[in-house]
Amino acid sequence: MASTPALLLIATGSGLAYAPTFIAGTSGVPDRLHGLESGFLNSSQELDAAVGISILGAVATIASTGDSLVTGYRAGLAVAAGVVAVSILVVRRLPTEDAVLENVEDAA
Repeated sequence: MASTPALLLIATGSGLAYAPTFIAGTSGVPDRLHGLESGFLNSSQELDAAVGISILGAVATIASTGDSLVTGYRAGLAVAAGVVAVSILVVRRLPTEDAVLENVEDAA
């Protein structure tokens, strides 16, 4: 039961993140291609999760010392936190939709 708050946080974050991701991923796609695009997004999400878990598991294994896995898990979670921080910085620097449309109009 000690992990219940963490699980609730993960569930809330996932619920708040998945819908906007799929809306953004399928916006601008013709109606006839929505199923294809949705399948692509689902597949890429699953692949990303599998690769991410593999990398974090490898980091945790390499960083583990002796019989203690705590050190390894700390290292894996630190890497995950670093990836999240870098991702936030990258996303914040992406152009907005209005800026992209303005550049397209200027180019036309």
